[in-house]
Amino acid sequence: MMVVLLVLHDPAKDFRRIEVRRTKADELKGEHTKEIDSSGALQNGSSTVRKRTNVADDQTSPKNENGVNASGSPGHVMVWQNYPKDGFLHLIDWSIDLITSFRGIHWNFRAPLKTYMIRPPEGDPPALSEEARVQHKQALQRLRYTATRNFILYYLLIDFLKTVLVTEPYFLGIAPLDSPTTWPWLAALNALIPGNVITRFVRLSVIMGTTVTALTFIFSLSPLFFATVLPYLIGEDRLYSLTKSPLLEVWMYPAQWGNMFTNLCNKGLAGMWGIWWHQMFRYGISEPSRILIQKLNINPRGQLGRAIQLFIAFGLTASIHASASSTTFSVIPSKPWDPFIFFISQAFGIIVQTAASKQLNKMMKFPKLVRQIGNFTFVFVLMWFVGPFLADDFARCGIWLFEPIPVSFLRGLGFGPGDTWIPWLSPAEGGRWLGWYDGGAWYKSAIGIY
Repeated sequence: MMVVLLVLHDPAKDFRRIEVRRTKADELKGEHTKEIDSSGALQNGSSTVRKRTNVADDQTSPKNENGVNASGSPGHVMVWQNYPKDGFLHLIDWSIDLITSFRGIHWNFRAPLKTYMIRPPEGDPPALSEEARVQHKQALQRLRYTATRNFILYYLLIDFLKTVLVTEPYFLGIAPLDSPTTWPWLAALNALIPGNVITRFVRLSVIMGTTVTALTFIFSLSPLFFATVLPYLIGEDRLYSLTKSPLLEVWMYPAQWGNMFTNLCNKGLAGMWGIWWHQMFRYGISEPSRILIQKLNINPRGQLGRAIQLFIAFGLTASIHASASSTTFSVIPSKPWDPFIFFISQAFGIIVQTAASKQLNKMMKFPKLVRQIGNFTFVFVLMWFVGPFLADDFARCGIWLFEPIPVSFLRGLGFGPGDTWIPWLSPAEGGRWLGWYDGGAWYKSAIGIY
């Protein structure tokens, strides 16, 4: 991401974000309101100041997921802000926001995938009506309720998954994917079909579900902290004085996932990765190919352009996961090429499925249900054969041994191994992260990473 931001772009020229400005109702009326120029300095309206664009509550403003107009918080207005030159603290705020906003919801590099992406209308914003203020407050309350609820639910679900997974040898990284299971219920199901087919299916499905659960839990921390906990601790007014980022806008926290089966069945493998899978790192892995295609003057919608985009995007993703695999301290040596093969195969799979679909559609017009079944079958078969490359490497690297939560209610109540309420303080639970290692001599002793 840093390479994309600092090497492939000039942040001072290429990036701008939506910022919050404190204002009064009477300041929003009339022609001579304060405007923000490209440097971010506040000036009185004049012919030398660039026309601003605001996110306002008017009829041209698109609505967010909660049906509320994309307007600023009561008493505030939103504007586009280029590289700021009006103060060091403003520059620090802008820069930190740039390098930490992977999705760029309020930046000009946001991906236009969903209807929650806003396009601020131009012109002076009208004063917020009382109804608009109530709508904004209600939407923010729903966001906070949803964030708190999701945090609790996914925390308990992760506690359950962690407690269960450590009782199965495969997830400990000491047994192959097709090895017999120690779960009695799964062993009974597997006896119905020879070849450990059900065990393989359940293990791959559990890994998929656990990965989605863990990512969703991490994503839920953003609205919980920035829109709920932080304003409660320091107050909304203090929050606006610390940062100009619109942290209290509901559209800042869109859903991280699309509809899996709809996108998978309608768009196949491309729909699964491009629309359903989370968009957290989309800009970082897609922007290099866009710049390369632009430099080479290649049609981005042509076959060559699409192939370049696919292989660069999945190649970068594959390299990231392979690098992570190669740096793990695993009992059974990891195989960095396995996750690389998994992700590169997705690019080949998308190309093959797209080409096959075009040829079949030329031969015959299939009903929508048949096309959906075909898309689902192709993705299922591909994942059945290439999924183990990534799943096995996850297990070998000890991902499922990582202790994600500080307090375990289930293990504290005696379920599963460990019998401890606070896994982070229990070396037996793998919760000890750092500690002093005594090697017997000063040059053999150091801070140990466990």
